Amino acid sequence: MTNRPKTAASVKRVGPAALIIALGLPLVAGVLYLLGLLPGFSALDASDRTDRAVAHYDQLHRVNKFGYATAHFYWATVLEAEGRMQEAARLYREALRMDPDLAEAHYCLGNVLKASGRKGDAIGHYRQAIRLKPDMADAHYNLGNALVALGRTEEAIGCYRQAVRRNPDHVGAHNNLGAMYRESGRLADAVKQLELVLRLQPDNPTARENLRQTRAMMGDDAVGDARPSL
Repeated sequence: MTNRPKTAASVKRVGPAALIIALGLPLVAGVLYLLGLLPGFSALDASDRTDRAVAHYDQLHRVNKFGYATAHFYWATVLEAEGRMQEAARLYREALRMDPDLAEAHYCLGNVLKASGRKGDAIGHYRQAIRLKPDMADAHYNLGNALVALGRTEEAIGCYRQAVRRNPDHVGAHNNLGAMYRESGRLADAVKQLELVLRLQPDNPTARENLRQTRAMMGDDAVGDARPSL
């Protein structure tokens, strides 16, 4: 059974060493494990340990010629979590050179490109991720975000709809649908989406205020409280 690749957000939650050890990549895991335990290295902060580990990984790669797309992918997520976007992009591309059908690498490369302002390039990789894994809700969602940044709002609405179809609890997609509907004058649809956000996150102040304002635009008597209807 193969392990499904994790994104940079997963690395931030569990830490690069724990993640890669769990993935069963012996050489990479060994480097990270030893750097965390050997005297001198255990005293380093997380970013220093990652720098040292990356240097050792590069050396091992040159010597052993891994050729594993997933090894490159996981190291890219470590670098992305550290904010080293250019290096992360390089490794995501290398992973895709080895395995063009690695959907998670397309998705993560799309995120890195979007963050660096290359929205058009990001869109292509999000579409590739969706082609390979149509149920990847976050790929639909971030594709929608990239399209919004380029002013392609109708296409973005379709992406957000696909995201909530795949994951009905996707707060970001519901919230963005609410914003898009409100901007286009579809106030009843906007209210429905914002109410869904508040069902999922009752303490979301932005959604609560947006719902209050949208109901005010509709002349709704329930403006003052703006609680989601049941």
